[in-house]
Amino acid sequence: MTKPSFTGTLGERLQIPGEALGELKLSVLGDHRALIENHRGLLHCSEDLLAVRGMHMSLRIFGGSLRIEAMDGSDLLLSGRLKRVEWEE
Repeated sequence: MTKPSFTGTLGERLQIPGEALGELKLSVLGDHRALIENHRGLLHCSEDLLAVRGMHMSLRIFGGSLRIEAMDGSDLLLSGRLKRVEWEE
């Protein structure tokens, strides 16, 4: 079992949403678009896999014809056929 992070524990006690403390936030729009907020950089980008780093974990999205539509310092808009999402510590 993983020990909760300090920011996660503090956020829960103060009832602050994780994304306000810099945690990854994933919003999926149907099966063709995803918005990833608070990322800390790309780990992998191809037509069938996008992986991004977060503060305490990483996120992998598997699919087909994946393409980054827009990206800035902390947010990323992904399009393509979304098939599976995995969170890793």
